[in-house]
Amino acid sequence: MQSPCHLQSGRKCGGLEIFHPKIVKSADSIGGVGRHGGLPAAREKGQNGGMAEDLAAFVAAMDRCWLERRFEDLAAYLAEDVVMAAPGGGRVEGLASAVESYREFMSRSRIARFAARDHAVTLRGDTAVVEYGWDMAWESGVESAGESEGERHETSGREALVLARRADGWRVVWRTQLPA
Repeated sequence: MQSPCHLQSGRKCGGLEIFHPKIVKSADSIGGVGRHGGLPAAREKGQNGGMAEDLAAFVAAMDRCWLERRFEDLAAYLAEDVVMAAPGGGRVEGLASAVESYREFMSRSRIARFAARDHAVTLRGDTAVVEYGWDMAWESGVESAGESEGERHETSGREALVLARRADGWRVVWRTQLPA
């Protein structure tokens, strides 16, 4: 299922401005992007760097899920045993809890701008690390459907994701955010 808003630089989607990622480092491997999140196991040889682009696109598609409030679609990207380590030391373990953390954040936030940049992909066998910078502006303390203004925030950071190749394709198994 393709998102109604494709991640194109400067494109607006329901009032949200989103930007397409740029790959800054790639890995030597083979692979390809699947329709519903998971990446198939192989692509034709000779397409060096293609897996890095595919994994960056996979992560961008995952970001679209939470930005567009399609929380159930996150299951195509997150592993059943995913661990999310919060910068302040908290942890969320398991698919249901991870999806709920996205839902909870978005229930009290209105995103004005989200831009991902400088994706770096490291691939080692059946494990990949995708890290990228992001900039986001949002209001917190608002009802998701409400028009009331909340507290405004604008910040930058880095996302670090560990992906594992499983029988059903690539899945995020670990996630954290770092200061910019």
